[in-house]
Amino acid sequence: MRSEGTLIQTIGRAARNIRGKAILYADKVTGSMDRAMKETNRRREIQVTFNKENKIKPKSIVKEIKDIMEGARPNTRSGKNKPKNFEDELPFKIELDNPEAISNPYSCASDALARDIRGYARLLLVCFGVVP
Repeated sequence: MRSEGTLIQTIGRAARNIRGKAILYADKVTGSMDRAMKETNRRREIQVTFNKENKIKPKSIVKEIKDIMEGARPNTRSGKNKPKNFEDELPFKIELDNPEAISNPYSCASDALARDIRGYARLLLVCFGVVP
């Protein structure tokens, strides 16, 4: 069960899309569902009237779909579309101990893992008496 306010928000979110629909599933229409649907219809009537008076034809916005990995790759944009370099605003300088980590971020971790594995292998050999 959802409150009237939550239902209005959910239905309103769907209404922001041209072909958006909010499908409410229930065994019976609850009071909050009924009030939310009435409020949605009231708001829709106001919006339709406003659109007609101002000769507005609703249409969906067309936006470039942003890549989910956008922030993980080096930035190649320029001009006003280029994001600010946050490091310039920091009161300290970010430095990497290992310059190779810039080109291969896994190298440090893999080196440490390899050292650990060699150490455990040596320990096993000592435990089983293979190495004195």
